[in-house]
Amino acid sequence: MHFPHLFKKESWQRFLAGCFVGAILSFIIFLYMHGRLYEQWATDNLKLQEQISNLELKIKSLSQQKSELDEQAQEQMIVQEIEIILVNQETLKLDRLLEHQTKQYIKEQISDVLGKKVSTIASNGNLLKAAIQNKQYTIDDMKFTVSVKMLTIAPVVRVEVELELKN
Repeated sequence: MHFPHLFKKESWQRFLAGCFVGAILSFIIFLYMHGRLYEQWATDNLKLQEQISNLELKIKSLSQQKSELDEQAQEQMIVQEIEIILVNQETLKLDRLLEHQTKQYIKEQISDVLGKKVSTIASNGNLLKAAIQNKQYTIDDMKFTVSVKMLTIAPVVRVEVELELKN
């Protein structure tokens, strides 16, 4: 069987040349569009990777800050110091040594609260008051009884006391 010589006809030559030029143009357009899309994808990918790394850094710093804040909160939730305030020291005209010794005796009575949780101490506030009030303090042949005027339970336990001189 013999194929006709159509490629010699001018109309077929124009058709084949048009197909060839169209194929080349469409391939060039395809390469251009693919390159632009690939470039866009690459820049988007880089931006997203940068955002991911920034967010990971934020997460890391926030978790570190959270752990530091948790540690600080735990430290704040433990009784760290006892502060005694004598309400009527001017009326009794106590000297500094007597004042200091009185504060030390009261601190010794409630020294077990140091290092314990504030919530535990707060639930037993009446026991703490009773431990201070139910004792008679003797300093330099002077006897004192103590009444608690105000008790503040926090990381720093503040006790405002009023001294009464017993003869």
